[in-house]
Amino acid sequence: MVKLLLFALGSFFFSFAWAPVLIKLLYRFQIREEIRRSGPSTHLVKQGTPTMAGLLIVLSAIVISLLFNLSRAETYLPIFALLTAGILGVLEDGSKIYYKSLIREGRDETSVPFYRGFAYYLNLKNFLKLPWDLFREFFRVLGSYDSIGLRGYQKYLLQILIGLFFAAWFYFKLGWDTYWLPLLGYLPLAVFYIPLTVFLFTLFINSVAITDGLDGLAGGLLAQLFGVLAIVAFFQNQLGLALFCATVVGSLLAFLYFNFYPARVFMGNVGSHALGAAAFVVGCLLHKEVLLFLMGGIFMMEIASDVIQVASKRMGRGKVFLMAPIHHHFELSGWPETKVTMRFWLLGTVFSLLGLLLSFI
Repeated sequence: MVKLLLFALGSFFFSFAWAPVLIKLLYRFQIREEIRRSGPSTHLVKQGTPTMAGLLIVLSAIVISLLFNLSRAETYLPIFALLTAGILGVLEDGSKIYYKSLIREGRDETSVPFYRGFAYYLNLKNFLKLPWDLFREFFRVLGSYDSIGLRGYQKYLLQILIGLFFAAWFYFKLGWDTYWLPLLGYLPLAVFYIPLTVFLFTLFINSVAITDGLDGLAGGLLAQLFGVLAIVAFFQNQLGLALFCATVVGSLLAFLYFNFYPARVFMGNVGSHALGAAAFVVGCLLHKEVLLFLMGGIFMMEIASDVIQVASKRMGRGKVFLMAPIHHHFELSGWPETKVTMRFWLLGTVFSLLGLLLSFI
């Protein structure tokens, strides 16, 4: 336990020490967030706040783990998850910033969303492209199609590839084909283990990204989640994983100092993708794949509200929430941003404790 605290505190002080350097670079190179005009009007004052500060958490955790907590059996995969998903986040954040700068300069080089007529697919070559076009159109209709930067289908394909690597590693390299359920034990999945793991991987990292919409919200929830995972790992005698989670908690606490309302910096997709991927991989290594979604219950609420809102609108039934994801619904209902964040942290703590309890049943 002493070692866990040392890693958490060491990570906090290390991250806090070089945070001003990173923040200065973000300001200097104008790595700034563009606020949605369709969002709550109170968010417009955040226009221009630097993003991609999730690099503080990701790089600090990777450096400390490589230097002091490198274990082939326990920390190689979480470190790789931070790195690969973090690179995806950098691509997404960077492409948005780049294309928005082009738009501001009057040089809009973005493409037009997919629309095809029936006659187009009478040609055999075009007909063979139909599954791919339908895949792209699905994400446009779902609302994940972004007119700038990486498209929804492009992001999801890259997420699938990352998730497929981890699922294949667990299945073929480690020989895993089961999920552990409280009270029931191990549920055999056979070959369905791989597609289910890939789906849950993409679901989880996207749920974290969607939650990152209020100052301190995602960072605080992730600190709770990794803290609970550290406790589970410690009591399962997986010390390397426990120390990795403690390292992430320390870095998150340093980040939160600059991300509390009013935020000086935002996490960006580089942070939400990397931490979501790392949390999922840690959950798998602990055989708490299903409980991870209870521990991160707020993340599930957020993405569920987004899906419900989009589905309701597509079916012509109007909005279910004033705005999705659900944290914006409470804002538009009159709650101050800080109240939404604190209440979600409180509920997130309850979810984390429930998951912790069920981990030992």
